[in-house]
Amino acid sequence: MLATIVYIGTFAITVIALLLVACNFIGLRKRNEGQENMVELAGIIRDGANSFLKQEYVIIAPLAVLFAFMYSCLSEWTAGGAFIFGAALNTTAAIIGMKAQTYGNVRTTNAALVTKKESRTMRVALLGGSVGGFAVPAFGLLGFLIVFLVSGGPEGVHQLGTGILKLSTTAVLAARLECFGLGYSLIGMFSRIAGGIYTKSADISADLVGKNHHNFPEDDPRMPNTIADFIGDMMNDAFGNFTDLGESYIASTVFCIIMATQLYADDAEALMVACLFPIILSAGGLLSSLIGVMTVIAINRKRTTLDENGNEVVVSREISDIGAELAFTTTVSSVVIVIVALAGAFVLFRDTSMFKYGFWSPFAAAMFGIVSSVAIGKLAEYYTSSKYHHVQGLVKMAYEDTSFLVSAGDFLGYLSAVIAMLILSFSIIGALFVCGGPYGLVVAAVGMLSFAGTTITIDAFGPIADNAGGIAEGCHLPPDVRRITDALDACGNTTAAIGKGNAIGSAAFVTAAEIYVYLNSYAGDMLLIDAAGMIVSGLLAGGAFVLLFCFFLGRNTTSAAYSLANIGEKQLTDEVIAGTQLPDYEEVISAAARDALKYMVAPALIPFLAPLLGFGFGPNFVFGMMLGQMVVAIFLALYNGNSGGAWDNAKKYIEGLLAHDPTNPILIAADKASVIGDTIGDIRKDVLAVCLDIYIKIMCNEAIVLAGLFTAHHFLKI
Repeated sequence: MLATIVYIGTFAITVIALLLVACNFIGLRKRNEGQENMVELAGIIRDGANSFLKQEYVIIAPLAVLFAFMYSCLSEWTAGGAFIFGAALNTTAAIIGMKAQTYGNVRTTNAALVTKKESRTMRVALLGGSVGGFAVPAFGLLGFLIVFLVSGGPEGVHQLGTGILKLSTTAVLAARLECFGLGYSLIGMFSRIAGGIYTKSADISADLVGKNHHNFPEDDPRMPNTIADFIGDMMNDAFGNFTDLGESYIASTVFCIIMATQLYADDAEALMVACLFPIILSAGGLLSSLIGVMTVIAINRKRTTLDENGNEVVVSREISDIGAELAFTTTVSSVVIVIVALAGAFVLFRDTSMFKYGFWSPFAAAMFGIVSSVAIGKLAEYYTSSKYHHVQGLVKMAYEDTSFLVSAGDFLGYLSAVIAMLILSFSIIGALFVCGGPYGLVVAAVGMLSFAGTTITIDAFGPIADNAGGIAEGCHLPPDVRRITDALDACGNTTAAIGKGNAIGSAAFVTAAEIYVYLNSYAGDMLLIDAAGMIVSGLLAGGAFVLLFCFFLGRNTTSAAYSLANIGEKQLTDEVIAGTQLPDYEEVISAAARDALKYMVAPALIPFLAPLLGFGFGPNFVFGMMLGQMVVAIFLALYNGNSGGAWDNAKKYIEGLLAHDPTNPILIAADKASVIGDTIGDIRKDVLAVCLDIYIKIMCNEAIVLAGLFTAHHFLKI
């Protein structure tokens, strides 16, 4: 009875979320796009994003079918269908979210132009972000529930099956859920890499050629690469971000169920409640997101009153701190999910003896995830926001020399990564302690991402504001419009850093759980000391593959940026510079798309192919790889994300000063230095950092799927 209530309640919440997706999307479309030139520029961005997406899936779709066939052959014969289902759902939710972004950017610009109010402009950007923010967890939770129930739910845990090749038997429920998650991961990885290379090659080339070589202002339409950057923002910061956070959301829920099946398979009652708790957390988190986001959207709506003459006067609220407004969204969502988590733990675990502290144990584990999520987010804000002394210190370094700025940003990244990793380390210990075992790890991961709808919404807020500012510049709107959109964009950079921190933090919890699941899949009572040599070898190889992955991403993005810089430079004829002739935007857009598609495949395949070394060196070697790549990837993700975000906001801070004193030679020199820092940081924060959390989960998840085969069929017997 209790399970039925949970399932029906979860289904109802996803339906409500999808109805809000439709309502918010329709409400957004009804808003005015503004002047004709604004509509035209927004159309170029929208068409470019749609065109690139179609080209990208011409490559992704056959690879998805190939991997699905492989999993059906090697794991369980229906696992390939679950893989395709996951990939399709992640794609659908991200497309809906991206569509809203491409409609929301120009409407945000027009809101700033017409209302002159940050509150009303922020409301439009949040409305656009909420479409993807609600769609991603709603589709993910609904798809997960379907796979879970079709596989028999907790009662299906003992059902065994084989792949088409019948090389080994596997648990059907686990195989389907794992491959469902891998489908999400495939789309997340390819989308992040392709979108990252596209947008950063355009952004870097636009900054270096337009700003440093020709002294153009930010987003000047004379620089053709800026238009490609606008499109790239939609592909990476919108579509790629939705697929990335959707993948993180699904991975935490999936592995909580798999962990429960391994720990409590012999106790039907314990298994049932252990499976229901993450579902309650995920559903409650989605509900909390709906409440938090819609509250802030509602309070910033248009308000009117009548003056003494009976005339209607607009009295919409003023806001002094956009960041505080977005933080309020998170606060509301956090309070709601804490209440849901406590109530859910009490109802499910009050009469059980599964944990040392009763129902408080799973609740406390979820709190470790939620608190560490907030802590890592605040840490990212502290190290990347221009409100604090770290970024202000980078600004001072930019006055001296580029080398000082770059060095200081590097060391800032190290320090922020150390603190974040220690937070994760102690949170993992706490989650293990309160639950007396690894179930606490996955509950903490689900807790951390439970209100992903809020995180995704305020993360999606950033690229809408960024594009809105670009449209304002490209259409030569009054300076006060750009001032409003820049204020939103600066907060967007910080919210993006918070979103990256959440994804990386959850990856640490999920990967720790995946390592446990992997060991339990093959090791039994294995003495690790007997396998120490092979594990250490795997440690080194796992770290090496992460570095190889980063090399491909960095080199490919740099190569694409170099190519686009040459194309953009050649287009800057005297007529284009004078503004009497438009550049050939289509040439740059086509080149950016071509390079992104050409360069995305090799790095994206690394985490899928690396675990196959288990067929050569066995399961102990792969276990070592999982450990090695986890430590290296999490450090690099945190380090790159925070250092890159700090450089970006240092540039924006200097640009704000330069706008008030445009002829100051010291500020001009500092601005050029900050552009160099930002171009270095762009690859770090928007390509490397955002792909590494997906990398480690793909590699670990595939290793789990193939663990039985590694044990039975490996070449080197040591």
